[in-house]
Amino acid sequence: MESKQTRIINRLLKIHYVKAILVIMIKKTILVLVMAMTVTSVFAQVDDEFIKERERMMRESEREFEKFSESIKTDFENFRRSVNAEYARFMSETWKEFQTMTAEEPPAEPEPPEPVVADPKEKPTTDPIRFEGKPIVPVPIERPKPIEPIKPASNPVEPLYNVAIYGTQFPFHIDETKRLTLSSADEKSVAELWNQLSNEYYDNLVAECLSHRDDSNLCDWAYLRLTEALSEKCCGGKNNAAVVLQMFILTQSGYQTRIANASGHLVLLMGSEDVIYKYKFFTLENVRFYIIDRSLENETMYIFNHAFPNERPMSLVLGQPELNVVPTTPRTLQSKRYPNVQVTVCSNKNLLDFYNDYPLSSRWDSYTVASASSTLKESLYPTMKKVIEGKSQAEAANIFINFVQTAYEYATDDKQFGYERPLFPDETAFYPYCDCEDRSIFFAMLVRELMGLDVVLLHYPGHLATAVNFTEDVSGDYLIVNGKKYIVCDPTYINANIGCCMPDYKTVSPEVVTIAR
Repeated sequence: MESKQTRIINRLLKIHYVKAILVIMIKKTILVLVMAMTVTSVFAQVDDEFIKERERMMRESEREFEKFSESIKTDFENFRRSVNAEYARFMSETWKEFQTMTAEEPPAEPEPPEPVVADPKEKPTTDPIRFEGKPIVPVPIERPKPIEPIKPASNPVEPLYNVAIYGTQFPFHIDETKRLTLSSADEKSVAELWNQLSNEYYDNLVAECLSHRDDSNLCDWAYLRLTEALSEKCCGGKNNAAVVLQMFILTQSGYQTRIANASGHLVLLMGSEDVIYKYKFFTLENVRFYIIDRSLENETMYIFNHAFPNERPMSLVLGQPELNVVPTTPRTLQSKRYPNVQVTVCSNKNLLDFYNDYPLSSRWDSYTVASASSTLKESLYPTMKKVIEGKSQAEAANIFINFVQTAYEYATDDKQFGYERPLFPDETAFYPYCDCEDRSIFFAMLVRELMGLDVVLLHYPGHLATAVNFTEDVSGDYLIVNGKKYIVCDPTYINANIGCCMPDYKTVSPEVVTIAR
């Protein structure tokens, strides 16, 4: 059942959209009128009186439309103000008490197998690999957006200040005389501050945030950190006012947020459909809202639990954020079977810092969608493209898989980091060791981006491999996914060619995870 707040905001939305439709109708009416008069002029005796009358009617119609259009523009600008005023009114009411849920730990996996070394003379079999159920298909993510477009001020008078995240500077027009404060964390004070934020100055900050998000391809997590850093800059540090400002920016940007009071300390909550490990959360109306500040130990909090129109949850699927480049120490990698496949690679330290901050989640595809940084690609891809030039798909894939199998030293995440942690491609290229999932993600990236072929991940208990949909005739162990034949390729089966499934997994049914293209 709709809440009173939802009904009111929906009513505002309907009024808003009706006015937008009226603008379109008037534009069309004027166009039809002009066309009719033009057609009439073809058949009528064209004289000065007719032309003068037509021009007079045109000018009058244009003036009327401009007046109406200006009033609609004003309504559009005031629309979010009305929604925010209504939102603040509900915010001033008593918040309800909720119990936190214990942070979910990554699922326990069986101890991953040590790498198996294949007999170089072993020939691939052509055994079908059975898998039960349907493949996991990642749901496309639609990036959150404001309920109305927010344009930056054409002539902002405030000076530019840089706000830094992950070694990267983002300029904002900030008026330091407008530093926000909040004397109390009670409902009325928070609502009053929310009303203060609903003005042109903070609209401009929101517009600049969105512009940086799009220009630098910031994923939702990076955008969360940017709005956090900006809010603390505007509020003189990490405090309650900064939490309210960050929530305001995120809400106006289209993100699903809530705010909570933990013994006088305001807390930002982010809605997400992804399972985020190691973060406490609340379940509100079947949606998980994660507590971003992991330092809090409170078991109960008082939450303002009202939806903002068209809000969307945060996603942990990311593209490649464009961060300032600080190259890491170069590292040389070489394939054992193909000694000419030798590359000296480096990554971006700022990107690695970002990945160290990125939360663990249940989304395997987030590691594959991320691809590699331009820094890694520039040092890796030219050599890789050259060594497969003129080769068949089977030859090229065998070069790639032996490179991943033998150029990297194997160690489990537990031995290297002390906990389970899949690596993004840049991390695999940087850290001294990697395990089966890291190799599979890296191999999948090479095949998809340099060979243009579809790849799926094969998730076994304690192990991850890949399978490739070749468009040439390639034999080997295979499975059928959505009517297409995928050849098993295991980057942890050392020296094994493509088409060779690790013996212990030939009769094990994997979970198949497709990769969005």
